[in-house]
Amino acid sequence: MKFGKLLKETTEGMGPEMTDLFVRYKELKKYLKAMKKQKQPAGQQAAMQHDEDASHSGNQGLAPEDALSADETAFVNMLNEDLLRFNRFFIDKEEDSVIKLQTLSDRINAASSMEQLQALKAELVDCHGEMVLLLHWSLLNYAAVVKILKKHDKRSGLLLRAPYLA
Repeated sequence: MKFGKLLKETTEGMGPEMTDLFVRYKELKKYLKAMKKQKQPAGQQAAMQHDEDASHSGNQGLAPEDALSADETAFVNMLNEDLLRFNRFFIDKEEDSVIKLQTLSDRINAASSMEQLQALKAELVDCHGEMVLLLHWSLLNYAAVVKILKKHDKRSGLLLRAPYLA
């Protein structure tokens, strides 16, 4: 099965509130197809210096001859928006999970009967399930970013993959 189809089926299966939390893989592929193929000779390819400022503007930190085209800037901006959205979501979920786990731990220490411990065990299992889903979500988005950057590097000749994944 093609990755785009797998990603689409997975996002549809997670409900409408989660759909916006995945890479806009199809739209990013459309940007890539709209770009002119700019394959450079291997000796001229240079990795972009990618720092936090460059990731927000699209072309800061580049030498003038390495400046991004309008299509590439739109692609980078769209990818950066997705990454910022993922990061915010993940940090929020991580904070919620830490609080939930601490609360469960306190309640387990204070439990006095087997019935209370069984109920807390069920809550702990639910918490674990949520963490597994979050891990799955994270890995799927990571794979989508790796794949779209590989396609970009192959199509444009600019090496974005190393700075983003480092």
